[in-house]
This record gives sequence, structure tokens and C-alpha cells, in this order.
Amino acid sequence: MNKGRRICGPFAFAALLSHSAEQPDRLRRPVGSAVVIDAVQKFYRMTRPRADKCSAGCDGLDLDHKRRFMLQICGLYLVRAFAQMNFPREFRDWLLLALAHPVPSEVKAFSFNLFEPAGIDGVTFGIELVGAAAFDPNDSDWACDEVWAVQPRKLNIPSSFSGADWEKCLEKVKAMVESALEAEPRISNILKSRQAIAVGFVDGDLDVIWSS
Repeated sequence: MNKGRRICGPFAFAALLSHSAEQPDRLRRPVGSAVVIDAVQKFYRMTRPRADKCSAGCDGLDLDHKRRFMLQICGLYLVRAFAQMNFPREFRDWLLLALAHPVPSEVKAFSFNLFEPAGIDGVTFGIELVGAAAFDPNDSDWACDEVWAVQPRKLNIPSSFSGADWEKCLEKVKAMVESALEAEPRISNILKSRQAIAVGFVDGDLDVIWSS
């Protein structure tokens, strides 16, 4: 393999599977998101000890079977990695579709509410966007006075993006909303036309990420 060539996609897989005894830093950095790089590194750390243990403990496990095992685990990590990259785009598309309809004048502030849906495989948290009739920075219950909600109201967040910890999910969603406000003028112009934008869990406090 040409060590000076950047590798990505199937080339990264091939290099990793063909040189499983080498350290990941032997690979040139793949072109694209750091999320993929992190996934490959996690794959190496997780699968190398398991594969070595299997090959040492099972007389019938040849190199081909070992590589198949590693590829299956790597595939799981890549699915999660691409979900992390794709959900923010899905979130923006959901907002753009929802905000294509006029927002009533009685809406004074927006709240991105996080919740825990029940019985959905691969989903730990969900998000909805509502409009409130008033905004009070000293009273987090202002968002309870709901007068409007987007349609479709709710969007499930893949567990591969949110994780299982609610605090980490909250921080990721706050960063995602702020990124959408910065990257999409259509979203920013509508949401910032009112008094405030907040993010929080329905049974917790709200974090105001913007106010006029």
C-alpha cells in the first residue's frame, strides 16, 4: 500500500483488516469527518483484544474468520459514526420543513423540549419544538404556556447520536441547535424573530441559548 496516499471508506477497511497487528496511527488520516476517524480508532481498541482472544482460544479460528469477525464489529461502529454525522442534517431538514409554515404572532419564544420516548428500538431521547405565549427569564415554566407546535411535532434522536446519558444528550442538542442557527439563515431568521430560544428536558430546567 502506498503510505503517502490518503485512504477512506473501503480503503480504510482494507488497510485495517490487512494490517490488524499494526497500530491505527500507521493509517493516514481518512478524508472526512473526525467522527469516522474516532469510530475506526474505537473499533481497533475494542476488536483487537477480542479477536486475539478468540484466535488464541479457538483452534478452528483461522485468519479469514478473524477478519470477518472484525469487519462485523467495525460495521457496527461505522453505522453509529454515520448516524452521528447524518442526524444534525436530518434535524435541520425537519426544522426547515416545519418552519415553512407561518408562526402565529402570539408566539413570543421557542423551546426545544427533550423527552424520553417509550418502546422505540435505537432511540433513547426525542425532541420537539413548541412556541410559548410569554417569556420570563426568571421563571423556567414560561414554556408550559404552549400556544403552537411544529408539524410533525416530534423527532426521534438516534441513540447512536444522543448516547444514554441525558446530560450529554442535552449538551449535544444545544450545540446542534446553535449550529443550525448559525448555518441556516431561514431557521435563524424565524426563531430569532421572537424573544428567546431555549433547550431543555420537559421535566427539568431550560437553558436559554439566545434572547433578544
